[in-house]
This record gives sequence, structure tokens and C-alpha cells, in this order.
Amino acid sequence: MEFESFPHDTQYCSILIESLSHTTADMVFQWNDTDPLVINPSIELPQLDIAKNTTEDCTITYSTGNFTCISVNFSLKRRLGYHLFHTYIPSAMIVVMSWISFWIKPEAIPARVTLGVTSLLTLGQ
Repeated sequence: MEFESFPHDTQYCSILIESLSHTTADMVFQWNDTDPLVINPSIELPQLDIAKNTTEDCTITYSTGNFTCISVNFSLKRRLGYHLFHTYIPSAMIVVMSWISFWIKPEAIPARVTLGVTSLLTLGQ
């Protein structure tokens, strides 16, 4: 995973399913030609959208023989709206709240310290 451009990034997830006990002489995996992969629309990830997926039939050769496999590659794009409402806006509100300590009288040390510590603890959550 690469997080260089988080949360404006795209992640790639690969799934490989293969037989380790039956060679290609015994069994061959193949994707359905008409609809190889069905994704249930009622199941979703709150932070990610599936941008695209690609399926592939493959054969892997080991010292014990050739084994059939199928693979699917998902391209997952992060939802900016999710991070806008769960990261950016709350962080900005906490920073603005911490600025309130500049308007509190300098003699009110406990109030200023409490406001600063509360802001830091909230950001660390």
C-alpha cells in the first residue's frame, strides 16, 4: 500500500485463488464468460469505492506440476467526502477551538491549559 497522496489515492488489491492439490490435468478454474464477478451493491466500504476490477485465468508452475488459478484485481479509490467530514472538518474545528485560548485573560492559567490540553487530546483520538 502506498499512502503518499492519502486521502486522494487509489489502492490496488489482488486476490489469487489456486488449487494446490489438483493439477491442471485434474481441474481447471475459469471465470464465467458473461458475468465473471458479481459485486453485491448493498455491501459497501465507507471509505472506498471500487473504481474497476479485472479478472484473469492463470496457471502456476511448481516443481510438482502445473496448477490452475484465477485472479481478480480491484482498483479502490478513496472517497473524499468521507475524509472531508470525518477528518478535515473536525480537525479544523478543534484548531479554531484552540485559538479561543488567545482571548482568555493571561491570568486565567487553568482555563487556558485546560483548553489546550483538551484540544490536543481530542486531536489524538
